[in-house]
Amino acid sequence: MAKRPKCRHTDWVEFSSTPSWLQVSDPGRFDSLIQKLENPARQYPETVVCIGNGNKRELAGQIFPNRGSTRRTRSSLSSSESLAHSSTSSKGICDIFLGELQEKAIHPTFYADFRLDGTITGREGSKCHKTESSCNTWPLTYAGVHDEVLTRLIFPFSNMVCIFAEDVGGMDAALDKIEAWSTTEHATDIARFAWQTLPRVCIITHGPSTLDTQIQDEASSMRVKKMKYRGHFSTVKIMRLDAEGAPNVEHDFRLLLKTELEASRNMKQEYRVQFNGNHLSSLFSQAMKNLVTADKREFSFIGATRLYRPVPSSYSEQFSTLLHIQQKYGVAFDAIATLIASCLLLDAYPRACHGKLDLVNVMRMIGG
Repeated sequence: MAKRPKCRHTDWVEFSSTPSWLQVSDPGRFDSLIQKLENPARQYPETVVCIGNGNKRELAGQIFPNRGSTRRTRSSLSSSESLAHSSTSSKGICDIFLGELQEKAIHPTFYADFRLDGTITGREGSKCHKTESSCNTWPLTYAGVHDEVLTRLIFPFSNMVCIFAEDVGGMDAALDKIEAWSTTEHATDIARFAWQTLPRVCIITHGPSTLDTQIQDEASSMRVKKMKYRGHFSTVKIMRLDAEGAPNVEHDFRLLLKTELEASRNMKQEYRVQFNGNHLSSLFSQAMKNLVTADKREFSFIGATRLYRPVPSSYSEQFSTLLHIQQKYGVAFDAIATLIASCLLLDAYPRACHGKLDLVNVMRMIGG
């Protein structure tokens, strides 16, 4: 029996069309990368999403070398050439790679390459891996499919989003995108009680700092301050990298990634929403299924972790109340987090499996 050729698909999300509807697919790439980790149960992946074209490919090719083979990659191609070839994917609008030497890292870095100009082709059979496809109600002429996938599927699983301004039409166009994404409904339940853990956005622009560019950057920063983006993002920043080819460009970008990922990691740890590799793989699969439902409901991370015992609709309100009490009375966050975790665990079992809850001590704990 002939040996099956190694899969070279790198698509995180695939799209195709039929005569009647659009089809979104999970090609299994994310899960396969998770399985490459040394111990997914004890590692906590962090994902950087880069949105753009030429400038993105050149800079990201220096920061994320050896991302693995793509459909058209040859061993002789350089890192930047390899990334450029990955953008010609026939069905994907977003590829994802595992950073170099990250298999053993406690916080392995994933790099996602999203192309706003990605095309949707006719449906083709995938022969080298398992692809889970789902039909949905999106019409063939739906122009917002890229934005919907970003806000409801890609962003919720991202720590950092880099938008390369010149690649998307300039700074104003990049800010327009942020505003458009921010006007949509909350994508997940996490946004309701821990918005600080949502993706950190950095809009990157190129060119030396002059009086004119300083005025433009200041005006853009003022516009950002007026935005209401906290349903999808925790912060939005603007960073100007020096002229192309300057020695400090790569260094500044690396420093930006390190700083923002560390901040994201700290917030996720503080709010107890840092998921390990196995959790992320399962949650992403469930989020994909949620994406194609007709009612377009937000994805519940809490509900997804309790697949066989659904979360009551009142949980979000109860959590918000507990957090409000914690802030009002200065109760230690660990005490509230322990209480919430205990409630979740106790409620996940039949009532006969645990004793009575001591309401007096609970009220004492929360300051009531």
